[in-house]
Amino acid sequence: MVQQMVEVVVIGAPTLLRCGLISVIEGSDSIRVSGQASNTCEAIQIITELQPHVVLLIASAPAADHTQDIYSIRTTEFTGGIIVMSPCDVEDGWYDTIEMGADGYIHQDLESEIITHAIISVSRGEAIISPAVATRMLDEFDSSALLSRNQPGNIPTDPLAEQEKTLLEMVSSGHTSNAIASKLSISEDAVKKQLRHIVRKSHALRRSRAAV
Repeated sequence: MVQQMVEVVVIGAPTLLRCGLISVIEGSDSIRVSGQASNTCEAIQIITELQPHVVLLIASAPAADHTQDIYSIRTTEFTGGIIVMSPCDVEDGWYDTIEMGADGYIHQDLESEIITHAIISVSRGEAIISPAVATRMLDEFDSSALLSRNQPGNIPTDPLAEQEKTLLEMVSSGHTSNAIASKLSISEDAVKKQLRHIVRKSHALRRSRAAV
């Protein structure tokens, strides 16, 4: 039985960097880059025509806001996965990209095997965030819980359930969705749903902090 190739469209970055990443991606026997574009406007027609399994959006700068790019892609009724590759390990915009509809958020300097694993995982419907982002989320929930104990009622918070904390700790340690599912005795689909729920909790926590 011939294994189906994961089709990817790569968007953004200067040509040299984009071509370098494409070379890395196509080093995998399971992935084929079916299209590329320098920006989202150019990419929309390509995505609409090709309907790839995954769109890889390369962030142009550490502070770049790509939520509008993600929105534009999703309004084409594209149902595949979207991964944002950031030049920074962690930046403040990561949670907005996930909330807007991205399925993955990773660092550009990750090893090739991790990048290709992320693409394949997202093509299967999994959600991917980098260990650094997961670590930052854990720190934010911990600091919020401490502040809530010291100043009751000051910052509304929805704390992590024990299983959610374990899941996030495993993500921060670099475990795969399959390994997390096995450890927690749940399905990989449940891992994805819980991860998205954690992201929503984190987003709500940030909004409540901003309102104080």
